[in-house]
Amino acid sequence: MDWKKEDVKAFAERGWTVEEAERQAMQLREGHRVRRVEGACTLGSGVAQWSEREREERVAYAREQVRGGRQVAGFVPASGAATRMFNDLHAPMRSEVAARLAAVWRSLPFAGQFAEVEGNIGQLAGQILDRFAALPKGEVPFFTDAAGTPQTAFEAHRAEWEALGGGPLVFTVPPAFRSDLPVRYADWVDVRWEVQHASTDTLAWNPARDEVARNAKGELLFRPGGHGALLENLASMEVPAVVIRNIDNAVDSTRYDERNAWRAALMGTLWHLEDERAALWERLRRGEPEADASAWAWLSRFVQGADRPRTLEQWRYHLNRPMRVAGVVPNTGQPGGGPFWVADVDGFFRPGIVEAAELPDGKVAAGTHFNPVDLAVSFLGLEGARLDIRAFADERAFFTAEKVVDGVPLRILERPGLWNGSMSGWLTRFVELPSEVFAPVKTVFDLAR
Repeated sequence: MDWKKEDVKAFAERGWTVEEAERQAMQLREGHRVRRVEGACTLGSGVAQWSEREREERVAYAREQVRGGRQVAGFVPASGAATRMFNDLHAPMRSEVAARLAAVWRSLPFAGQFAEVEGNIGQLAGQILDRFAALPKGEVPFFTDAAGTPQTAFEAHRAEWEALGGGPLVFTVPPAFRSDLPVRYADWVDVRWEVQHASTDTLAWNPARDEVARNAKGELLFRPGGHGALLENLASMEVPAVVIRNIDNAVDSTRYDERNAWRAALMGTLWHLEDERAALWERLRRGEPEADASAWAWLSRFVQGADRPRTLEQWRYHLNRPMRVAGVVPNTGQPGGGPFWVADVDGFFRPGIVEAAELPDGKVAAGTHFNPVDLAVSFLGLEGARLDIRAFADERAFFTAEKVVDGVPLRILERPGLWNGSMSGWLTRFVELPSEVFAPVKTVFDLAR
């Protein structure tokens, strides 16, 4: 493409080469492709199911490892604004939405912040939009405490994390709020507020003009690269293990114990798998009898379609990878993606997360579970060496979508999703969690509990 001098300067400011811009332009022209999948991950084939005893054993192991000095941090993607939560309240509001708001609004956690509106539901909706729609989702009150004080999603996540045992906690937030939030929560210890790196921004495409999108001044239009952009933030974390949970999946204090038990069980499983891999690798290095058979039985739960390794270097290729244990909940008929056996960059099939838009025709209905509720991830490979997790992403797993920006229909580009293509090459274990631990807030009405 013919890039302007100002374009090249904008690339340099983001740490891009011209080749990176060309690659994005090509992706925008072509659009994303469906992923190659071998079938859904199901119970016994990619998804494990624990008994109560098995869960408690894993919880106990996690606590033992923490007492022994094993470190873990929390990571909560919260970069989005609350805009979508309140979409239904914009004028003209549908009659069924107005009726629903009238019925539930006093049960909303922020109802006490508004004066009585004497039946004027449209006025109430406007006040709610003015107060919350432009805030980060984490700043919206999700609950009230025993005294009736509103509790934001940020506060709920931090309190639940403290109940688990604490440690470093990272929230990724919109850039406009990066300065304000540390002041508002100044008394929080060991909490960090981060933004997506500018280097992860993406170009957009103007289909009508068949060229990259520009603003009214002729400057390139750069947009945030989606939650896959947070791979850079995750890679920069200084601890060897991290637990990830979305900002909208929050509960009140009465449910902390149950959720944290499952989260601890995921951590215990992650560390147990690390220990198993280390022991197998040591046996392989020593050339012990039956080491190959044991290692192959272990590896086969993580990859399909690969030949059995014959050399230490081949074993290293398969074993020296970041690892994740992801909790998924049963799909009860809702549309969407979930865990499937997905082809990686080398054509091997690994348990992975695929969005509905990435699935071939007819595959969506085959899914039995939803996207991850919680993930416990490890950055360590063999011999305890920290890995560059960016090297295990599948850059072909990008997303494109149609969106109207400032009145102009555009095609936007998102980097491979954080737990989708960004973790394509990881060693992955899915575990079924009960639906009760999953409490996503997608719309304002989900707060009427």
